[in-house]
Amino acid sequence: MRSIITIKKHILINIILFMLNNLFNQEKISYNLPKTNVENIDLSQITIEETKRSFIEKHFLETLIISNSSDNENNDRFGDKDIKEKKAFQKEFTNTLFNGRIEINIETNNNEIENPPLNSIKYIWNKCINLLNQNSPEDELRKETKNRFPNIKQKKLMENLKYTPIFVIKNGFNQMIMGFPEQEFRKNWLDQLYDIYKNKYLLNTERDKYPTSFGFLFVNPNDAIELKEYIYKKYPYSSKQMDIQVYPISLQDGYKFNRTSRTRIQFRFIPDFTEISNLLSNCKNDKNIIFDPRQKYGKDYFQGQPIYQIMPFSVKQSGKEILLEYSGKIDPFTNKRKFLFTNLEGLKYAWEEFRERFPNLKLPKKPKIIVYNLESFLKDYEMNITQISEDFAIITNKTAITRTKDIANQKIYMNGVEAFSHKIYPKVLSIKVWAERMLWALKSKQAPEL
Repeated sequence: MRSIITIKKHILINIILFMLNNLFNQEKISYNLPKTNVENIDLSQITIEETKRSFIEKHFLETLIISNSSDNENNDRFGDKDIKEKKAFQKEFTNTLFNGRIEINIETNNNEIENPPLNSIKYIWNKCINLLNQNSPEDELRKETKNRFPNIKQKKLMENLKYTPIFVIKNGFNQMIMGFPEQEFRKNWLDQLYDIYKNKYLLNTERDKYPTSFGFLFVNPNDAIELKEYIYKKYPYSSKQMDIQVYPISLQDGYKFNRTSRTRIQFRFIPDFTEISNLLSNCKNDKNIIFDPRQKYGKDYFQGQPIYQIMPFSVKQSGKEILLEYSGKIDPFTNKRKFLFTNLEGLKYAWEEFRERFPNLKLPKKPKIIVYNLESFLKDYEMNITQISEDFAIITNKTAITRTKDIANQKIYMNGVEAFSHKIYPKVLSIKVWAERMLWALKSKQAPEL
């Protein structure tokens, strides 16, 4: 019964969209196209003859053309007497650009426009709620695939990631601290309504280009601590009141956030900057370190978070050469698990322990190492294009392991009262924050400094 209602609802929405699409058809609108010198684009040059704009153009949908044409014969400008109207138009246009309500369509020949300028760029300005950007069949397929997360391959991948810690910045309510661009706070109710519709009904294929918020997933806790200290310095009152702190989560959770985030929200893996610096500066001439052919890097840049893998090595047994791989504490002759490292020093220390544990293998002092990046590795695993085994482990840096153990030990050694206090702390903090703000509002007419 529910599925029938959903189908009827979907049909009704499509009918409404069809009617609106015909109502806002560009062929039924009469207007002059502005022509702007692309080499010197200035909002003051973008003008439209107001007297010839229809009601729909003015309040719902408008097409703007920017070209390098110097033919201004039919391009009427605002006169001096329309200076207020021109400023109002510029302000509205600027805010709309910031809010992402203007779509760009690069077409040299646009059949919808009569005598379009050559090398022109068409901008569609949706002044009302954008109900015309319906998903293509390809977008619907991607949306359906995303809703089926995790698939069998992703489930296996997450099993391998759940014991590797990464770090986030959270408040006392156990909410992750997100980053928002400034224009998000300038949106009016219509922009917010537009975003709700777009997030709910559309798969925004440009979300990676124009995200509205970021969540940061740190590989090294020191980088997270540095950002936390910056937040405390910039917003001391709010940071202290909200109890901002660095907290470990599993790479499994970070991967899930990264793959299932809502439209225009991104969770980014923040690489270990110290590790990248050391890799690029100290390992240029190391013949034992090889970069994966797919890895993008240079003398002053590296794509993603570095991961290192010890390459297979050969040993002699019963007069025959056998190819083995690093196996940690497991017998290399029976091991089927792969080991990846996010820190080169940690890999070297692990190799030394491995040599001491299996002296009969007569292993070399320095292993051959191949370098890749975490983000590409995860994608390769999902797409079945990596040669790595189904079972693997990612060993993080010593600082991350130590900090995770310290926080875990604090919970383990809590007594009953401390455990109960820790559990109800978010609710107590909420009451405390609101009480402080109510008291401040009664005592002072000005808001406290952030």
